[in-house]
Amino acid sequence: MRPLIRPARHGDGADLARIDFATWSPLHAVTERPKAPADPFFDGHRDPREHLVAEEDGELLGYAVVRCPVPLPAFAHVRQIQSNLCPSSRPFPPRLRRPGALADALPRRMEGWP
Repeated sequence: MRPLIRPARHGDGADLARIDFATWSPLHAVTERPKAPADPFFDGHRDPREHLVAEEDGELLGYAVVRCPVPLPAFAHVRQIQSNLCPSSRPFPPRLRRPGALADALPRRMEGWP
């Protein structure tokens, strides 16, 4: 059984902040290591409508962010994955095929972008 891939909800913020904090790395981050998980996670910079989450048995396993890279009309047709596919701190179950379920869902998410 594959995990449920769905749009994020405001109520997912605390879990996503914990995943983001647990998976922070200087290999991909352009900011200093945070001292604690973001609170709130969904602030003016992050929007739940731009996040897809992988959920299994009520636990969020990871997320991906898809957004317009530049908030200008000339870029309205462009979508960018600005986050890596962050796993939760527990190992991916074999049925998740690494973060494949999230990666497979991204093209469908991008097709329906408003």
